[in-house]
Amino acid sequence: MSRNRRKKHSSFFPKLVIGVLLTAIIITTLSISGCLQSTINRFLMRIYPLQYEAEIMEASETYGLEPEFIAAVIYAESEFNPDAQSHAGAKGLMQIMPDTFMWLVDLRDDNLTEEDMLTPSVNIDYGCYYISYLNGIVPGDIYNAAAAYNAGFSHVQEWLQNPDYSADGLVLDTIPFEETHNYINKIKLAEEKYAELYFENDEYKSSNQ
Repeated sequence: MSRNRRKKHSSFFPKLVIGVLLTAIIITTLSISGCLQSTINRFLMRIYPLQYEAEIMEASETYGLEPEFIAAVIYAESEFNPDAQSHAGAKGLMQIMPDTFMWLVDLRDDNLTEEDMLTPSVNIDYGCYYISYLNGIVPGDIYNAAAAYNAGFSHVQEWLQNPDYSADGLVLDTIPFEETHNYINKIKLAEEKYAELYFENDEYKSSNQ
């Protein structure tokens, strides 16, 4: 009987050691993987920075736009440079044209001047207001509204009505303007990254509470 017990014990301890080693390997691997992911995230945050988060969240709640979408539009427009100006004359974080801004000011009956559009909170608010406005009059999804924000409402309307570009009048299967095509792709990629890195990242959210 004692020999049988010794045999059972002698076979048990190697299994226990192997189990402990495997557990240690798994824990170490997960730890390394977590550290690696954190390093990757920190690198990506340099490529996709986030500023004016409070203004973005306020605009998100006001206009029903996802915060990662707003951040992606700002990234595509100005890469978060509040003083950005295009060769066409668009200004600020969301690159609003002065005449469009003043039209929106009149539409909202606000008491603002053209100089106010460079204020980050104003630029974000009016840019999101305009996208929300376009989303209400352009058929299809929010990306059609973003295309109209970039290329103009009339162009997107024409594309949606052209079977060469849209099969159903709602989805743009093809965007004929290369700039707008690239713009929408840039927004979609950035939107995914902003969601992963910030707005759906529990580690980021807990560190910023």
